[in-house]
This record gives sequence, structure tokens and C-alpha cells, in this order.
Amino acid sequence: RWANYVLSQYEKNTVDKSLSLSVQQLKLGKTLQILALSGEVFCEYGIWIKKYFKGLKTFVAGYSNGCQAYIPTRQAMKDGGFEADFPYYSKYSGGFKDCIESRIKSAVKSLDRCNS
Repeated sequence: RWANYVLSQYEKNTVDKSLSLSVQQLKLGKTLQILALSGEVFCEYGIWIKKYFKGLKTFVAGYSNGCQAYIPTRQAMKDGGFEADFPYYSKYSGGFKDCIESRIKSAVKSLDRCNS
């Protein structure tokens, strides 16, 4: 059934070609925060976020406000492997552009600037 659905989307030219991801921050006092990202982000994002906010105890939460796809790093897309591209069951086509990682990191950094 899924294959028929995807094929019908291609035939109708209605395959989604973009994906919106959200990045949110909830600060709890001066030393604790939750940083929420939509999608199933690769663990390297969480590691980077915790290093970036080294002065804060940071909990990184994926699957926040939706889980449209795995969100790979640039290196994972280059290396290939498990879920480094859109999975066959996704309604999105083509995979991410190389800039996905830099866009996510820029969004995270903009949260930090908002709190300065």
C-alpha cells in the first residue's frame, strides 16, 4: 500500500520537496535548559549542542513537535548507511541538502543570541 501511495504522489507531482524543522529552547533558571528539535536527530547533534552550551545543563529532546524523518549530519550523508537519506517509507523525496547541519546549528546559535 505504501509503495502505491508514493507512486501516486509522483504521478500527481505532489511529492513534498521541503521539510520544516523546529528548534526550541526552554530555560529553567540560569543553569538548566531543554533544547527541543523536531525529527529524529542523529546523536552528533546532541553532542554538539551540549558542547556549545557548555555552561548549562542541557537536555536535548528529539521527536519534538513531530518526527518527519531522521535528521542526519553532513558526515552521515557523505558516509551513507542507516537512515542517512530519506527512508523508503517517507513521504519526502530526495534527501537533505548538504547545508542541513549548518542550518540547524545556526538555528541553535540564534537561540543563544536571543538570551544574551
